[in-house]
Amino acid sequence: MENLKESDTVVSSFEGKVTEQNREKLFLNKLQEFQESKLIVTDRLHGMIFACITGTPAIVFDNSNHKIKYTYHDWLKDVPYIYFVEDSVSLNDLEEKVCQFLGDENEYNIPNFNREYQAVVNLLKGVS
Repeated sequence: MENLKESDTVVSSFEGKVTEQNREKLFLNKLQEFQESKLIVTDRLHGMIFACITGTPAIVFDNSNHKIKYTYHDWLKDVPYIYFVEDSVSLNDLEEKVCQFLGDENEYNIPNFNREYQAVVNLLKGVS
């Protein structure tokens, strides 16, 4: 497959320290990398979240601690461009989803979670 790129949400390849001065730039560079991608394939929670907030289609596999599975089912199951690969998914179904996303020219609306987080915001502000 052409233009295939391997990347990680861990800044292990960065030479030097992540500092207060450079962390925002590193974060924004990673988000830009996701945003410029046609499809993300990940088994990392941050990979799924970055795909979600950049509007980038993602095929997401679970990992050993199931954080991805529960985050997907609790928060992201209605996001049309995030596809969680369940154990029962066939290889044909997975291939169809990859082809669908790669052939898709849609720009997706990024979900607004303000309503879900409002209780937390109110709690932090001391509002009842």
